[in-house]
Amino acid sequence: MIIRKVDKQSLVLGGNRVDNPIGSLGGECSDETLGDPVSQLHKVAFQIVQDPSFHQGNLKQNTAGHWKIPQSSHPVTYLACLNDVVGMHKTTSTRHLVPQCQENTFGEIAQDPIVRRLSTGEIKRRGSLGKGSSALDPTGLEGACWTEDVSDAAVWTIVGTDCASYTFWTPDERTMPTAPFPVLHELTKKGKDRLTLTGENLSPDIEVWFGDVKSTETEFVSQDSVHCKIPFDVANSTTIEQENDHRRIPLLLVRGKGIVYKTNLYYIL
Repeated sequence: MIIRKVDKQSLVLGGNRVDNPIGSLGGECSDETLGDPVSQLHKVAFQIVQDPSFHQGNLKQNTAGHWKIPQSSHPVTYLACLNDVVGMHKTTSTRHLVPQCQENTFGEIAQDPIVRRLSTGEIKRRGSLGKGSSALDPTGLEGACWTEDVSDAAVWTIVGTDCASYTFWTPDERTMPTAPFPVLHELTKKGKDRLTLTGENLSPDIEVWFGDVKSTETEFVSQDSVHCKIPFDVANSTTIEQENDHRRIPLLLVRGKGIVYKTNLYYIL
């Protein structure tokens, strides 16, 4: 999604189109200049990007030196809340340039000298295009050149902000092949708490799991057979399935490197 700042009522702001990108850009086609940051109590709208690959092979050269609206897919949709149901809202009006950009070309505004004014009064920064220029931007554009109406249902207010950091573990390169896959053909119960599993391609590092419960003891006999001990707490597993009038739990084989193999066999409780 693209976060767009709401200027007034339900009008969102957008940046100028750039055909020769330098630095970070936004928009659906990565051809739009970034606007002002938003934070708490700001009103925003969330444009939904229908196809992230839309921009690939779809960029068209633009006339240099003029304000232009960035490319976008149609219809343009925004995240909206309609009758307490969150959904998507399609805009009914087209995007259009703000008055300041309709009267001036990009080159004319860029060449205008910036006049510094000194005042003994308080300097206030005006963030709305409808209120004229600000102390930081004499043109009053503040990075925006076009606007569109998204309707009140698509306007959201930021009531709180938070920052979260996540770390991800990347497994090492495999040192052992994943094939041939171990296969189980049948299981036989030996005594009260032991099973004998017969199959193919079994290895010494194989461990038997009863759903999400690991067997406390797995004994490798041969490539065709292993013995395992039934966990005492297997009845408390969260992976137990109800099959007609009995309960069953899937048997899994796990290699030492963490590779899990489904056996399609079940232990009946």
